[in-house]
Amino acid sequence: MNMLSKDDHRLVVAWKNGSQDAFNALFQKYYEPLCHYAYSFIRDKEAAKDLVQQVFTGILAGRLYLHLDTGVKSYLYTSVHNRCLRELDNRKRHKFHLTRFEQTIPLAESPDFDMEDEQMSHHTALKELIAGLPKQRRTAIELFYLEGHKQVDVARKMGIALSSVKTHLQLALVTLREKLHNS
Repeated sequence: MNMLSKDDHRLVVAWKNGSQDAFNALFQKYYEPLCHYAYSFIRDKEAAKDLVQQVFTGILAGRLYLHLDTGVKSYLYTSVHNRCLRELDNRKRHKFHLTRFEQTIPLAESPDFDMEDEQMSHHTALKELIAGLPKQRRTAIELFYLEGHKQVDVARKMGIALSSVKTHLQLALVTLREKLHNS
């Protein structure tokens, strides 16, 4: 066991015994390197910082530190790596759903949509149409298509059943298509 891992082992043992100073020392030791590591994946400094903080918060909240052994460094790097992969997957899914949403509700087919009109961007027009939806449908559309949450997460955030989320999404799309067709 080298000097660094002995120090980590001592800090982990102290942390398990309730030492806030031990947690602070581990946080200070690994926070910056983990942020750089996360940045190498997601290329967003603020998101990298948030992600590393979430890892530490998750360890604290779940009291996972009670199960840590001397391999705290590898545990932290693995946790950050996995969070980065989830973040990249979430971004990819968000982009997919946003593209699918824009393809489902093509504004260019609307008779009032003038491609030459620089005053009205595609996004602005979509947001205006969405703003006119009933609250539950609007929230479902925003969370699923615009923010990229999974339908299960939308249901949890809205406090409704997954089947209700699916219904709200379907009805919202029908309403938006009708508004475009009738305008």
